[in-house]
Amino acid sequence: MALCKVKLENRLLQRISPPGEGLRIEGIAFSSDGNLIGTVLSEGNQACLYQRQKDSHNFENEPFCILGDGNIVLDYPHDIAFSPDSESEFLAVALRPGPVVFFQKIPGELEYNAEPVQVLQGPEVALNYSDGVAFAPPVGDVVAVCDLAGDKINFYQFNRDSTLPVNPVRPAYTITGAHINQPDGIAFSRCGRFLACTNHNENSITVFERSATDSKNRYVFRQKIVDETLIFPHSVQFSPEHAHLLVTCAGANYINVYHRTSKHEHKHDMELWSESADQQLLAGSKQAFNCSNSTNKMEGGPKGITMSKDFVAFCRPETGIEIYPYEECRQYMDFVLAGESRIETVLKPNPELQLVQSEEGIELTSIARGETHKLNPSSALIWMLCDGQSNLSDILGNVRAIYPDVEHIDSEVVETIRTLFLSNLLEHVS
Repeated sequence: MALCKVKLENRLLQRISPPGEGLRIEGIAFSSDGNLIGTVLSEGNQACLYQRQKDSHNFENEPFCILGDGNIVLDYPHDIAFSPDSESEFLAVALRPGPVVFFQKIPGELEYNAEPVQVLQGPEVALNYSDGVAFAPPVGDVVAVCDLAGDKINFYQFNRDSTLPVNPVRPAYTITGAHINQPDGIAFSRCGRFLACTNHNENSITVFERSATDSKNRYVFRQKIVDETLIFPHSVQFSPEHAHLLVTCAGANYINVYHRTSKHEHKHDMELWSESADQQLLAGSKQAFNCSNSTNKMEGGPKGITMSKDFVAFCRPETGIEIYPYEECRQYMDFVLAGESRIETVLKPNPELQLVQSEEGIELTSIARGETHKLNPSSALIWMLCDGQSNLSDILGNVRAIYPDVEHIDSEVVETIRTLFLSNLLEHVS
């Protein structure tokens, strides 16, 4: 399936600059209700919290709460996470030298106490290079921390009602082995079923699934996605419906998107994610990226990424936070997740397109966007079958009749329609 590249600049909702010259934003997270954004400043040794403006989608441009100015020193904070409860009562900050610092919200307030409720550190904690932290949904009774230098993910029991939420401080269990190679970012799906980490030292991400048979609900290896376009992968995030994985690349100027596949697309009877990116979100100025990346091949690209129900936000260390509306992506996901549950979906060609046909297929040009797309014969056939009257079931039946001996033809058709839709060559019939 062809890779679909989407430019983000025309969809930017808001950009928030770092709160001071020379400060770099490394990690980012939405609160559970999506009304707060937490960031960490790696060189500034601070965590900054932003609140949504009243009656607006936008956030305030200045932080309302800064952590790290008190007695606690946040030594190179690299990641941040809110607890998944409705109030986001706890906040975790992972520090590059190893410790994880937990802050608790002041009752009845938006602010968090400047003094931490606990600092997770010491030999028993077994962390030397904490690059990512996440609370396990749906209740947040487990905290996962990835140790880049140790090639491992540690899991700790978290009890919000205890004076020291992490007690005992030693890991409940650890994931290590060949599936993990310098884990840099970590994320749970919203339901807590899946866990993913980026492998900074190789172009891959690893997906784990909560065991249905383990009495301790431990996570087990499910899939490793090796993709040469993952250049120093940094952070990972599941979409709210966990239909997609979004991965930032510190060494590239884009975000890779991997879709959830259906069982019949694999040799084994399970749902996984696509083995290569089917969409790239082009993130920011190529000139600014080249300026940073030319001196350090592991820098220049987007770093932390986070998603709420309606928005996706990521941070680039030098330029700050970028926030994009998510509704159009959710509409796309509803169709794609789709599969047979949305078999009545009807699409039609984008009416602004100009068509030129040849033996090699067809060429579609959008004068308004200044874009030209060349479709091979099979993609051109599927595009023309989306005539505004035929639903997905009709189209699948027609293609099966034309290609009766092709294996997995249904998934190929759906993937082609996915790409055509994301490329603005098809649209929904209203």
